[in-house]
Amino acid sequence: MTALLRRFAFRGNVFFVSPNSENLDIEKKKITEEFFNFFCEDKEFILSFFINRIKLMRQTFYDQYEI
Repeated sequence: MTALLRRFAFRGNVFFVSPNSENLDIEKKKITEEFFNFFCEDKEFILSFFINRIKLMRQTFYDQYEI
C-alpha cells in the first residue's frame, strides 16, 4: 500500500508523472485510472485518506491565519 502511494506522488487531486514522458496526457490518464481502480476495492481506506487530507489542509489554513 505504501509503495503504491509512493508511486503516485499525490498532491491535492493532481497526479504528477515524470516530465520527460513523451505522452504525458496518456500517462496521467493511465496512472489516475490505475490508482482509482486499486482503491475501488477498499473504499473505506480511500475515503479516510481524503477526509484526513482535507482536515490537514483546513488545520494548515487555520494555523497560517491564526484563526
